[in-house]
Amino acid sequence: MMLNTYSHFTNKSKQTLPSSTHTKLPTSSLSLTLLLVDDNPINLQLLRKTLLAIFKVRHMDLATNGYQALRLLEQRHYDAILLDIDMPGMNGIETTEIIRQRPSSSSPIPSVLDLNRSIPILAVTTNDSSESRRIYENVGMVRRLPQ
Repeated sequence: MMLNTYSHFTNKSKQTLPSSTHTKLPTSSLSLTLLLVDDNPINLQLLRKTLLAIFKVRHMDLATNGYQALRLLEQRHYDAILLDIDMPGMNGIETTEIIRQRPSSSSPIPSVLDLNRSIPILAVTTNDSSESRRIYENVGMVRRLPQ
């Protein structure tokens, strides 16, 4: 699946995300700014090393939970987020829903930069059921990576 994701990022055609988002995917000629989110430090480091070996990466931030990810999304624009689904506290589905929604002034949830609201979010998960894939797509995730 990593190769499918690689071709997804490096495809030179003018691909767009599902209709809920209109951001074009980055191409391989660009250096990427990535956010990796996983509560397992070993998975986080393996994913980091794999991505550094495949892509030209300008900057990569690591977060161990959805709350940290939202804080980072307040501060920096990312080209893509690789987000673990099964995390304690705030899981990947909940984190994606918050990223995709517009904030209200009374919300205690961090204000995600507008540029980050439509970036590609890839689900990192062991769950590949058709129901789960449908849920990932419905909340705004564009791909699934096996863990």
